[in-house]
Amino acid sequence: MTTVYRWQDDEGRGPYRPGFSRAWVDPLHEIKNPAMFTEFGVGVVGKALPGEGLGCAFRTVEQMKAWFSEGEQERLRFFGYTFVALEADRIVAESERQLVFARRKPFRFGATPVEVPA
Repeated sequence: MTTVYRWQDDEGRGPYRPGFSRAWVDPLHEIKNPAMFTEFGVGVVGKALPGEGLGCAFRTVEQMKAWFSEGEQERLRFFGYTFVALEADRIVAESERQLVFARRKPFRFGATPVEVPA
């Protein structure tokens, strides 16, 4: 088990839902932050084992703060997202900016809210 950090809603869904990003991202967000498929390739989803869910996360709080601006974090909170720590069963792919993890348990279970330091 490895602790990972991510923004998610009460259902365990991350903020990159189709069409929703427009509501919370800064203008240059997508230029500085490569999408999961851009960074790891579309084959990354094929690395999930039966019964696993895949999600994007960070190894450290500092990585998250480099990815999401303070304004984006405020907007995510406004839309009901919480920054959480949760236990991943395994890491599927990782870069210096983000990671993709696999987990059998739904993401909403065992997610612990984490206060983001200033």
